[in-house]
Amino acid sequence: MRVLLLDPPRLRSPRDVDLVVESPLSAALLTGYAAASLRAEGFPATVLAADLEQLTPEQVRERIGREAPDLLAVHLRYQWDRTGEVLELLRQIKADLAQAHLTVYGHFPTFSARELLAAHPVLDSAVLGEPEDTLRELGRTLEAAGDWRTLPGLAARRGGAVRWAARPPRADLDGMPFPERADPALVEARGIHTYVLGSRGCFGHCSFCYVGSFPGSGSPWRGRSPAAVVREMEALRRSRGSDHFYFADANFCGPGPAGRRRGRELAALLRARLPGIRFGIETRAPDLDETLVRELVAGGLESVFLGLESGSPRLLAHFGKGFGEPEQRRAVQLLREQGVRLCAGFIMFAPDSRLEDVMQSFRLLERLELLDDPVTTAHLLFHREVVLRGTADYRRLAEEGRLEPASFLGYEGRYRIADPQVERLSRAVGELARRVLAAAGFGEGGAAGGEAVSRVLREAFRECLDRLARDGPGARVEAVLEDAWCAARRFFEEVGS
Repeated sequence: MRVLLLDPPRLRSPRDVDLVVESPLSAALLTGYAAASLRAEGFPATVLAADLEQLTPEQVRERIGREAPDLLAVHLRYQWDRTGEVLELLRQIKADLAQAHLTVYGHFPTFSARELLAAHPVLDSAVLGEPEDTLRELGRTLEAAGDWRTLPGLAARRGGAVRWAARPPRADLDGMPFPERADPALVEARGIHTYVLGSRGCFGHCSFCYVGSFPGSGSPWRGRSPAAVVREMEALRRSRGSDHFYFADANFCGPGPAGRRRGRELAALLRARLPGIRFGIETRAPDLDETLVRELVAGGLESVFLGLESGSPRLLAHFGKGFGEPEQRRAVQLLREQGVRLCAGFIMFAPDSRLEDVMQSFRLLERLELLDDPVTTAHLLFHREVVLRGTADYRRLAEEGRLEPASFLGYEGRYRIADPQVERLSRAVGELARRVLAAAGFGEGGAAGGEAVSRVLREAFRECLDRLARDGPGARVEAVLEDAWCAARRFFEEVGS
């Protein structure tokens, strides 16, 4: 039984300009974990990282034709309007290898299995949720010429419909083999982090996120033991010289006091056994305390993606966050006191945003002094909630008749913000932000123009809010933002001259 795991080519899309993320960071390790599990079961699995190798579709087709796998498993990531091009490549490959079983896995297939299998007969099945156990069982069943259509965790066509049975999420994460890794030279050439997954699932229930429901039967937060995490990192340091890591966990800190204790235990092990490393994490504002941050920094913490989400108490409650400004302010203060680089997760515009909500969010960002460079300011001021199938907001907006299924197979839901003035502001600010990001070269903090451009953006946004509050539909916000772009462009030109 020859198994090939394919990470297809990543195709450029206009949505890349917005830096919209279509799947969580943990997706970067799905194929590696699947390959390691298959090999542990005795399957000689091959990984074709077409995205890392930057292969063309023609090169992918030729390489897979040479391998002639019996089972071709494809990590099908959503690539917006270009997803169909990947499916066309799979159709061509299947035409070359008619006897191969073609399955897809990942977040997009998990939440679009019915649509994918109904619209694309080239696909034999779709794996739901975490793929390791399902792919191993699929391989064994195919090898024995058994009935694979009823396997838990696998969607397939049966009786004229797409059907599946859920597979419970794996509880014992320490018993899993470490994920297979791509060629270090390829990873370094692309500037990709060395990702480590210390936990799976999430204990939150955010309306805009589907991580908690990814395996299909519910995904509680499950943490690996700190000792197991550090063993993997030690192995990566020995074999690849890795000193910089990024935890791909949806929420690095586990729930409550027990989660913070685990974080401190992990920090102590990192400090003792991996001195000199640097790492980043993602977490929520209320999950940090002074002791935890201090000990993580002593263990090598240098950056945190912090979920602040909104400055509106009403929207924070709708999102299901369970915290407010006191927790947000405290977390930012703790990280700054310890010299940790901070990146904020934030939604300025949501489907139900009112002008008051936008004002509250803008004021929070100002109070927290987060609008400090052109790229960060542009992102935070225009970030609009992306509604994807599998989230509570997608379901709710569809039920309310406010969702327009868009892009490939309706995986993304387009919407108009309920308040027409906020919808208008969102679109106008988005246009300005894209211009600024293009001029700044999509860089990180310290882009050309610096504080001067950030000040222009802040003042323009504030002026738009004031005019909308005062003049309503007659407010000339587009003119304000056009003037802001002209001023920002002059600063960029001066710095570049």
